[in-house]
Amino acid sequence: MSFQSTATLYPGAGEFDLLANTGASLMGRGAETGEWSLLLTWINCGVDGNRVRSLLPDGEGGFTVVTGTGYEGRGVNAVISLRPGTGEAPGVQTLALACLSLDADIASELVRFNRMNEGVQIEVLDYSAYGDAAFTTLTADIISGRLPDTLCTEGLPTRSYAKCGLLEDLWPYIDADKELGGREALVEPLFEALSQGGALYEIAPGFTIYTAVAPASIVGDEPGWTLAEFEDFRSRLPEGAYVFDSWWYRGVALNSVVCESIDRFMDWDRGVCSFDSPEFAELLRFAAFPAERGEFLDEHELILSGRLPLYSTTVISVSDVQLLTALYGEPLTFIGAPGSGSAFQCRNGLAMSGACRDKEAAWRFWRARAA
Repeated sequence: MSFQSTATLYPGAGEFDLLANTGASLMGRGAETGEWSLLLTWINCGVDGNRVRSLLPDGEGGFTVVTGTGYEGRGVNAVISLRPGTGEAPGVQTLALACLSLDADIASELVRFNRMNEGVQIEVLDYSAYGDAAFTTLTADIISGRLPDTLCTEGLPTRSYAKCGLLEDLWPYIDADKELGGREALVEPLFEALSQGGALYEIAPGFTIYTAVAPASIVGDEPGWTLAEFEDFRSRLPEGAYVFDSWWYRGVALNSVVCESIDRFMDWDRGVCSFDSPEFAELLRFAAFPAERGEFLDEHELILSGRLPLYSTTVISVSDVQLLTALYGEPLTFIGAPGSGSAFQCRNGLAMSGACRDKEAAWRFWRARAA
């Protein structure tokens, strides 16, 4: 079993010779077997695992944990004695949140929510503890009827889950939430784009835009262009200039445009794909880049020298736009990939299952992600 590169290792004790804090859970490696086991999931113990500064096992299944005041671990927030147990406290409704990975912001919000809501607690089912079998194990649990109350959607086929009727439509909760302000208080185009058949099955506090930028003086001020327009643009580039980036090659070029226009070749309702159309043949012609990956050169230097008139980039915040505009020194057009335009991806999305045992309580946590 392998862990993410950010896992922190600690000496073990007793039957475990090594401990690993993955941020979501604490894993132990068997001294005799060499196999990793899940010892505890931090949120379920009231601890933000991303803020654990040090950890000392007592050799009898318990731990002394020192938490920091920030993710950098500076300052001491608390010294906590943990002895993991099982079972729910009387009078407390427990909701399960399944994830393949747990974002640090969500972890922090879960700890805060659980401390402020005594009658309901959200516990994490950390499937990353299963390593490479994480998704397979979650799928097996869902098929066998063990559907979690809520899910972190990162890495999950939300569209397929919704199609199978597993997820709750969140629009009614948003529309009825007067304190939130209804859907008009949100970045409504994002949530409309996430909707399927008028229903919203996933919400997210942020998103990433995948696009390509170029000076408006070169490509005009309207986003989007055809493959023919792109080929004309590429044919007029001076020697030594690059498009998208210096390292782009055939494989990444084709992957980029196919991912951003996959709905043109997939019939999701029928489960059929087709790649023998004239449209796909055009994408193959677009991918006429070098067969091997090129040299990595500094993008900022290339832009400043005029050798990167078209740059493939991701936009997360307004500061990204400001930086690119400053580098090019003139107004930009977010023109996107030829034939497919720009695309977006949710960050840290959440979904509520139709089988959720307390949907109103789940929404109290969810609304913080939508706002």
